[in-house]
Amino acid sequence: MPNYNGVWSLTTQLQYAADWPVFVQSRALVMGSSVGSGGVTDTDFFNIETTGNAADFGNLSTGAYSVSAISSTTRALGFSIGVTANVIEFFLVQSTGNSTDFGDMAAASKAQATVSNSTRAVAAGGEEGSATDRMQYVTMASAGNTTDFGNLSGVRQLAAPANSTTRGVFAGGTSSTNVMEYITTDTTGNVTDFGDLAQADTQHSGGGNSTRGIFAGRYNSGSMSNEIQYITIANTGNASDFGDLTVARLTVGGTGNATRHVNVGGQIASGAFVNTIDYITVGTTGNASDFGDCTATKGNGHDSVCNNSHGGL
Repeated sequence: MPNYNGVWSLTTQLQYAADWPVFVQSRALVMGSSVGSGGVTDTDFFNIETTGNAADFGNLSTGAYSVSAISSTTRALGFSIGVTANVIEFFLVQSTGNSTDFGDMAAASKAQATVSNSTRAVAAGGEEGSATDRMQYVTMASAGNTTDFGNLSGVRQLAAPANSTTRGVFAGGTSSTNVMEYITTDTTGNVTDFGDLAQADTQHSGGGNSTRGIFAGRYNSGSMSNEIQYITIANTGNASDFGDLTVARLTVGGTGNATRHVNVGGQIASGAFVNTIDYITVGTTGNASDFGDCTATKGNGHDSVCNNSHGGL
């Protein structure tokens, strides 16, 4: 493209239009919810750069209770579509509409933690009748069934995920552990110890950007918290305090892009589910701010939110 310091003619603009960079917004999808008997099919979306309420995106094939969602730049995958199921479905992120079948997991399950890079998605742990240490993966561009990846250090469900382009981190989970572990996403094998959360946490959100992992909200010993913690993904070590959510809650979903991490829905101390979306600026520390609302209340969504520019992409 030529370097003009003046005003371009319309002819010149059209001639070089294909060379201009295209800005693609970070679109977050929120899949399913436990609110309602047998879960719901509804999927919401919003753009992370712009505060405001979510809108309807489309529907899953059946009511989903505890979906584990992860995205590439073009596809958003949902693991465990159903109440406890082995079904994987996907959406095309830039086109609203209903989900399409992708393949099957190794067993009927729910409550995994999912991470990805630009090509591979890994689902870790979950409940297969009881908690499991299984990790399994798919190639996101190609529909098909999962392949064995390796194992967590112990059985775990409801862990919170964070990832860079090379690492996936799994934090906390039941039965209420403070352990964090990581994988190298491109290399199959078992996890390696990363460090510890400040407290034993489960049913909390995970996300962040390619540098920082964010973990927000939690449940432990019958109580919930508004606590937000962070790690530097490239450096093993313990989590540090970041700030607080706008309201304490558990089963909160989360995802982040280069600058923002959003926390979606959850269950508050009264037992009610909420439609709250709040956000933080990932590169700083401090408390969350109001973002907007989901189209309906959302719960059991600790990993049900994903976006097409998260830290692994």
